[in-house]
Amino acid sequence: MDKESFLEELAEVLELDLEELQDDFELSGDFWDSLAMISTIAIIDERFNIILDGDKLQECRTLG
Repeated sequence: MDKESFLEELAEVLELDLEELQDDFELSGDFWDSLAMISTIAIIDERFNIILDGDKLQECRTLG
């Protein structure tokens, strides 16, 4: 999976326009809740075969 496909799935999870998801996009706000985090972890695991710890994802401040 390439970055664009990942961002498309992430935009769907976060219910945002794909164009909003740039490297400096801040992971905060109403859209970044526990369900979004779990969904993002699942996408990363499924697409990249990487097990990401929720605490590590929570430490991320921007998409980049």
